[in-house]
Amino acid sequence: MIVLYIILAILLILFSLLFIPVNIYFDLLAKFMPQDESSEKVFRFNFTLKWLFIKKNFTSEKEAKQDQPADDKPAEPESSEDKPEKSENTLLDKLKTIISNRSVSEISDLIKNLLVLLKDLFVNILKHTKISNLNFNLCLVGSDAYRTALYYGKACGVVYPVLSYLKHYPKIFLNPEMNVYSGFLSAQSQTDFSVKIRVIPFFLIKNVLIFLLKALMLLKNKK
Repeated sequence: MIVLYIILAILLILFSLLFIPVNIYFDLLAKFMPQDESSEKVFRFNFTLKWLFIKKNFTSEKEAKQDQPADDKPAEPESSEDKPEKSENTLLDKLKTIISNRSVSEISDLIKNLLVLLKDLFVNILKHTKISNLNFNLCLVGSDAYRTALYYGKACGVVYPVLSYLKHYPKIFLNPEMNVYSGFLSAQSQTDFSVKIRVIPFFLIKNVLIFLLKALMLLKNKK
């Protein structure tokens, strides 16, 4: 009986850990459309995942690998017998079989239903997600003043409606900031983006499992 209590206590602890939020940090810097030879294109990003005491960082800046001494012996070619044969029943083949056995209207209905499930998945995940420190800055430079002003106007027509839409959901998007600048005095266009996402693993796993079950049932019923 004591062993059962211990197992139940461990399961309860593991289950409670799923309600501890995961924090995701993402930063991006990009420089593009250089107007002179001295300017170079730049693309850097940093992705950090934190949960409890676990921290994993992914960055675009790769460390230089130390040169390893090459072996004197040439590499022996792998024999064809050692290579494992690819299984014929891959996921792609199964999808081709599912699509080939349906009419155009059935495929259209299937895609429509899958899109509805994806929308429900996205909405349900956002209900338990907090997005804060969202900052987006875009500076556009053209070949002349006319093109710079033209790029600026087109970018404003896209960025600021998105900002207005995000501010309609203050419980999810906490004080988002998005700005567009005209770089009349800049050498090249530049954008920087940063965001912090806080999501609870339990609701993420639950909604993904529900989506997969519904998608499998949908595919099974359409056979």
